[in-house]
This record gives sequence, C-alpha cells and structure tokens, in this order.
Amino acid sequence: METNLEECLNKTIGRKSTPTQLDNLIRGYRLYARSEGKSPKTIRIPTTAVNTLKNFLEAKGFSTDVTEIGHREIVDGVSYQLPAR
Repeated sequence: METNLEECLNKTIGRKSTPTQLDNLIRGYRLYARSEGKSPKTIRIPTTAVNTLKNFLEAKGFSTDVTEIGHREIVDGVSYQLPAR
C-alpha cells in the first residue's frame, strides 16, 4: 500500500521540477485536502491565492520555487493585486 501511495504522490507532485515549486505544492495540497474531506470551496480559496501569486511571479520573471521567494516578492505580488488608489 505504501508503495502505491508513494507512486501516486510522485505522479501528482511530479519529479521533473523541484518539490518546492508552487505548482507541485498546490497539487500536493489539493490531494491532501481532498483526502481529509475538505470542501471544494475550502480547497479553492488558498489554491486560488497561491496560483495568483505564482502567475504574478512568472509574469515578472521571478522564481516560483518557495525556497527562493522572499518577503519582497510576496509583498509585490499582494500589492499588484490591490486596486490602484
């Protein structure tokens, strides 16, 4: 059973990129949240927020590896989403 679970996780998370890429972490979270019986809305809220940050980082040419994302990138990403004053 453990081998099948590991194989499933490896396919879901992917091994072509690092496990700390936002895409891989989002997929892992979705899998985990579904296995815990979380509602689709409960899953959608954080995944939408992280996807929005990921899209911003990609558009600006920043890394989407969480080991390379710092305070400045997060602040810039959040500021980018706020309406102009």
